[in-house]
Amino acid sequence: MSNVNATGNKAYRGYGGGLYADIGAIITLSSSSWMNNSALDGGAIALESPGPHSIERCNFSYNQAFSRGGGMYLDKTVLRESSFLLLGFKNNSAGSGGGVFWTSESAAFVFNCTNCQLFNNSRYDIATNPVNYTLVQWPETFMSGVALSRSPPAAAYSLSALFNQSVTRVWPQIQMSDVYGQTAVLDNFTMCTLAPLNLSGIRPKASTPQ
Repeated sequence: MSNVNATGNKAYRGYGGGLYADIGAIITLSSSSWMNNSALDGGAIALESPGPHSIERCNFSYNQAFSRGGGMYLDKTVLRESSFLLLGFKNNSAGSGGGVFWTSESAAFVFNCTNCQLFNNSRYDIATNPVNYTLVQWPETFMSGVALSRSPPAAAYSLSALFNQSVTRVWPQIQMSDVYGQTAVLDNFTMCTLAPLNLSGIRPKASTPQ
C-alpha cells in the first residue's frame, strides 16, 4: 500500500484504529499519513503478525491509544525480520509509548527504526514492556511481619500493622522499568517471589507475564 491517508478511524475495544495485522498478514506500506486514529492498543497501526513487514516514509500525528502505542503497537514476533524507515511520530498519545510501543522477550530482537523522528508524544515517545526492576523501598518489616534481616517488633504482627493506611510503611515497593529505563507505568500484574540468599539478606526475583 502507498499514499494512504487514514484519518479518524476508531477501534476502541481492539487493536489498530487505522490498520491491524493479525496472524498471517504481511504489510508493505509507504508514503502514507495517519492522523486522529484511536484504539485500545496501536492508535493508528497494530502489528501482531510476524510479517515480515516493511513500513517507510509515513507520518503519524494526533493518534491515540488508551493503553499502548499511540502511533504504533508492535508485538514481539514483529521485530525479527521487519523493517522501519523514515517514519515520523508527533503529538501522539497513549498510556505508555505515545509514539511507539513494542514488546520483546529477547535482547536479540529490538525495534530499529532507521532515520525516524519522534517528537512530543506522551506518555514517552517510545516504550516497551517491563524488563528490569529496582527496589525503591524495603521496610524493616512488611506484609505479615516477616523480618528482612532481624526479628520484627511485636507490633508488626498486629492487624493495625497489616492494614496500615500508610502503605509506604508496610509494603515494599519495586519499580519496574522498560528497555529505555523508563518506569513501566502500565505494569499492574508483575509477580515477585523471594528466596533466601544468606543470613543477612534476601534475593528478590521478578517476572512479568506476557
